[in-house]
Amino acid sequence: MELNRPKQRIITSVLRQGKLSQILLYHKEILLLFLLIFPPVAYGAVEIWSVTVVHVVVIVVATLFVIQMVAKGNITLYRTPVDLLVLLFLILVVFSVFLSVYTYASRIALYKILSYIVIFYLVINIIMTQKQLNVLLWAIVLFGSLFATAALTMLGGEFLGFKVFTTDNYITLTFVNRNHFAGYLEMVVWLCLGLALVNKGAKKILLLCLAVYIAVAIFFSLSRGGILGFLAGSFFISVVFAFCYGKKKNLLVIERSQVITGI
Repeated sequence: MELNRPKQRIITSVLRQGKLSQILLYHKEILLLFLLIFPPVAYGAVEIWSVTVVHVVVIVVATLFVIQMVAKGNITLYRTPVDLLVLLFLILVVFSVFLSVYTYASRIALYKILSYIVIFYLVINIIMTQKQLNVLLWAIVLFGSLFATAALTMLGGEFLGFKVFTTDNYITLTFVNRNHFAGYLEMVVWLCLGLALVNKGAKKILLLCLAVYIAVAIFFSLSRGGILGFLAGSFFISVVFAFCYGKKKNLLVIERSQVITGI
């Protein structure tokens, strides 16, 4: 009994001082960032081993999130305007599994969709401060820039004389499909431009240069859908920003409302 008292005191002290919550939050942020960076490297998370890693990490992060809420003594969840659409889409997917001719493939797709939905809500509920959001966005943009750099550097599928991936006259890097490669960089380039708009000086110039470089990689993918999507997105975002600056209004994309339930 005497040997257990010091351990009990340490655990109680950790809970009271909130150290456990800080430790869990730190690890959640790292694992969440891993979920956003790992899939592109792991062949676009389309192979069984890479998808399995994503599923496992999602379960771990979700578990840590629940443990932290329990340690705090309340459950804090956030709603978004797309909650109903996500729920209806999930119901449709679950229903389609029972009607599918290819049951195994449908179940695999369902598991992926469930993981993506959980990741979405983990981001909404874990990223709470502007500092956390900036760190997350900068990490994604810098990784995407390095990804585009590696793709352009290894054009032809070779690096230092070694064959690292299979391709013809276009670039895909670790993605198995050039359209997926272009789609990923399209998402990164808009984050890059968004950060460029809210930063000034050297950071703004750096972000604009990175955006141009990522755009070049999109064109070198030779993905028609990717190129058309990038051009259409450029036109759309130009119109939106022109409207916002002309009217001196802020564009509110997503608003979330807090729902707290004590336990």
